[in-house]
Amino acid sequence: TAESTWMDKNGGKRTNKESSGFTPNNQTSHNGFKNGSYNAVSKEITWKVGINYNGEPSKNPYIKDTITDGQQFLHGSVAVKTYTISKNGSITEGESLDSSKYEIEEPSDGNKNTLIVRLKTDDALPYLIEFKTSLKGQAIKQNQYTNKAEYFNNDHADRTLTGSVSIANGGNLISKGGKQNGNNIDWNINVNASQSTLDDVKVKDTPDENQIIDEDSFKVYQAKYNENGVMKDSSGNLIPGDVQLEKDK
Repeated sequence: TAESTWMDKNGGKRTNKESSGFTPNNQTSHNGFKNGSYNAVSKEITWKVGINYNGEPSKNPYIKDTITDGQQFLHGSVAVKTYTISKNGSITEGESLDSSKYEIEEPSDGNKNTLIVRLKTDDALPYLIEFKTSLKGQAIKQNQYTNKAEYFNNDHADRTLTGSVSIANGGNLISKGGKQNGNNIDWNINVNASQSTLDDVKVKDTPDENQIIDEDSFKVYQAKYNENGVMKDSSGNLIPGDVQLEKDK
């Protein structure tokens, strides 16, 4: 708050106050951050946990990160790096630390599926801890996964760093669209855009009484998606025997 005082021409005392606030970014408020990205081809989530964003003195800091929602931790995926911070608050990743500079306790039933990474450092540097989880081989029912990492540094407040990752087509097992084509309606049904692992899939579509199915128009294609979950190819028609068409009498 800034305050100014003066006398007016009649000898009266005048005062004016002005206030302004500043809100630091979340990384500063929490002295760290967590984020991630999803690869729709490999079904892997890459998580990144940044600690000591504010450059506090730290000695042997560590994190605990519980792996939730059916994610499978990928053995050997942990890497620890330094990072630097630009004037606008963004970060630039640095070199990876030698594995002798930290200890890893991988998630297990014995530690409640919690990843623990302990740094053997005594400095004021910020560090980035990276690891991967997988959704491969399961039904992907969520469009977002959230994980929380706890950051511990002696003589400083413990921090909780929360990160979320959006899953392209997550929870989307079936969708339908159509458009008129003369006297016909061209229907399309997209099955398993989430690329979940499914067995013996059955799709039942019941037309209303004013529609007649043209069985010769029925085709099934195997769709392919890129890393961002966007369909890049649907030209691969499945071979006979992969799909069976049944028409109710």
